[in-house]
Amino acid sequence: MDDQQKGILSLRNLLKILSFLCFVFFFCPSFLISCGGEKLGVSIGDVTLGEIQTQNGSQKISDPHLVYSFGFLIAIALFVIAFIVKRSIALSSTIAGLALVDVIIHFAARSSAKKAAKNNGCGFETTGVFVFSIIVLILIIAIGLVGAILKINLAADVRYAFSGIAIPTAAAGVRSVSQVHARPAGGGQVVGYCENCGSPIHAGKKFCTSCGTPVPETAAVESEPAPAANKFCPYCGAKLEEDSAFCSTCGKKLEVMRL
Repeated sequence: MDDQQKGILSLRNLLKILSFLCFVFFFCPSFLISCGGEKLGVSIGDVTLGEIQTQNGSQKISDPHLVYSFGFLIAIALFVIAFIVKRSIALSSTIAGLALVDVIIHFAARSSAKKAAKNNGCGFETTGVFVFSIIVLILIIAIGLVGAILKINLAADVRYAFSGIAIPTAAAGVRSVSQVHARPAGGGQVVGYCENCGSPIHAGKKFCTSCGTPVPETAAVESEPAPAANKFCPYCGAKLEEDSAFCSTCGKKLEVMRL
């Protein structure tokens, strides 16, 4: 990776921050249980142990749910993977899978906390910490899916991370995002597209810089269907159908070009 493509603003660094937040949120009050006029904050860690801290010490609210401790382990795993993953499809898929499991654990813990509050005759509320935790996990899932499906480099600065993604263009096929947004290699203003290969034609050029085809200087006065030799529209670069009189992409009338 080039030095200019390295930066603080990368998806991998964002993953590090989000996974660290998941670790912190595990111990933050995600729920409020109201008993006897007193509101007690309950974290997913508390639900895991089945007890909460009160002014009089620890108070048992339910049986332990040790399976929820996987939420803590998942946060650690995501943080570790964030230092490893770059373009690995397997690791990116693992990120999305682990975060999805953690979402399930969060909602299961919420269900257990709500049930414990009801069994103890207490009120139950969900705090903003729980909501924010779910949002963070959804973002982590999105990062994992982006890395796995689009196969981008998560370690690259987000301004360059998507440079390798291919997108369809009017001219023959497929170009990458970097090719679309980058300044043309030939320099100068694009005045048309090569009839043979569909590459951009720049002002002042007499030959296509990609295939060497001569650039037409003038158009014939008579409007006739484009010959079969013209494979691409000289106006927009779209691929032409055989014997087309008009371009199906830009609607321009095609004329016989003299070389």
